[in-house]
Parts: sequence; structure tokens; C-alpha cells
Amino acid sequence: HAYPREVEFVTELPKTPSGKIQRFLLRKAEVEKRKAG
Repeated sequence: HAYPREVEFVTELPKTPSGKIQRFLLRKAEVEKRKAG
């Protein structure tokens, strides 16, 4: 079974004007956070 390695709670999710979650921005933020160490 697949399960997430980590769970991070955020106060607000980036959304488009139509209300869809912008997952690519979440991925980008995670990559930048991991690069910073």
C-alpha cells in the first residue's frame, strides 16, 4: 500500500480563480525548501 512519507499542514492552499488547488506551486515550494536544507 502507498502512503505519504510526510504530512505537512498549511493554513492556506494556493488556488486558481476557479477554486482549483495549484499543486505545481506546492511541489515547487517543497523542492525549494529541500534545496535550502
